[in-house]
Amino acid sequence: MSALNLAPGLDRAAEENKLVGVVTESGRQYAVSLIWHTACTPQALAAEARESASRLQAGVLCLYPARDPGGVTQYGLGELLLGHRHGLAALAPSIAAGCLNSLLAAWRTTGGAWVVIAIRDDNTIVCDKAFAHESDAATAFLDHLTDEWTERICPSHWSNPSTTDAPLASYLRAKKVLLQTPRGARNRVLRLGAVSLLTVLAAGGVLYLLKSQEKAQVPGKPVLHSPKASRPWAGAPRLLPALLACERALRRDGFGLLSIPGWKLGEAGRCDGKSVRFGLVRTTGTRGWADYALRSIPGDLNVTGTHSALTVSRPLPPAPVLEQLSDEPPLREALRYLQAQFEEAGVELDGRLEHEPSDVLHVSFNVQGDMLPFASVFEPIRNAVLREITYDVLTDSWRVTAALYPRPVSPTDPALP
Repeated sequence: MSALNLAPGLDRAAEENKLVGVVTESGRQYAVSLIWHTACTPQALAAEARESASRLQAGVLCLYPARDPGGVTQYGLGELLLGHRHGLAALAPSIAAGCLNSLLAAWRTTGGAWVVIAIRDDNTIVCDKAFAHESDAATAFLDHLTDEWTERICPSHWSNPSTTDAPLASYLRAKKVLLQTPRGARNRVLRLGAVSLLTVLAAGGVLYLLKSQEKAQVPGKPVLHSPKASRPWAGAPRLLPALLACERALRRDGFGLLSIPGWKLGEAGRCDGKSVRFGLVRTTGTRGWADYALRSIPGDLNVTGTHSALTVSRPLPPAPVLEQLSDEPPLREALRYLQAQFEEAGVELDGRLEHEPSDVLHVSFNVQGDMLPFASVFEPIRNAVLREITYDVLTDSWRVTAALYPRPVSPTDPALP
């Protein structure tokens, strides 16, 4: 695919804004070039999306609940300057809804724009971009081609032997994920909260009646409680490998963004084990300077924002996730072990135990300079997941937030060192 024949009749967009925000396919308009994030829990989807939209100054957002039970819950952030508006359907979820395997695809829409979509096996949207220029779409497609994909789709005239050609319309599903304002997402949170409260009250009444009947039938017999259905840890990135991946990505991208003339980092970089993101604020430069410099940074960067503020993010390769809990010592013992290790290193560790809705130990710490020696402290703890790492490039400062989950163990199980 070294030489490409550009599609005829394509309108040339300004070089300063290569991304296209709205495309037309089969007479319908779709929102593209959204920035996708994964929510920690399905229950927190709308609240997390609204908080991110406020922090990143996104004008619109969309909510993509898990397609399958226990699947990935995602939300997309949009940019009004790209034409994103309330009520517009998002293209990527319409494709992901029908994907049974991983997919990397590049299509020319019936409206003339080019879209590049990448969806992993777990239905995570890792690339959602549209371009006016075929060559830009080809570059984005090639950036992802080295990863493993079950399906690879691109135009036949690109002459790539590992791909097939298939129409975009055949991958679109009727289910629509619509853009909405952050206020609309808040209203949805309130509606869901009201429904949840009614459900809890109703369930509580039924549970009271059942327990009353059980006590009446079997006097004095202890009531056996079923295991808690909540699994907030399921699918979360394991702490140690996520720390290593985030540390490399935050350092690499952070120092790369420092070199953009006329722009400065607006906030600390963030990583949740699945993606990294930074904020850029204009000082004396232009959007064109930023776009030119960002193109020189290796890898697939997602860029959104205005002429005065940008959000730069990058998906990380899939990291090991926590699928089931291993036998672990009690959380209080784990907390004592961690506090002793960090106290010896002269670093304060914040620990907070919670028991509702499930037992969890939240820990966080701040460190300056080399963070990796502190990561090794968590090696004996297998039920630890990453929540977030923040990195301030200018001060070389880190903040790590994690969660530890227990599993009952027998008295003969080995303790932590």
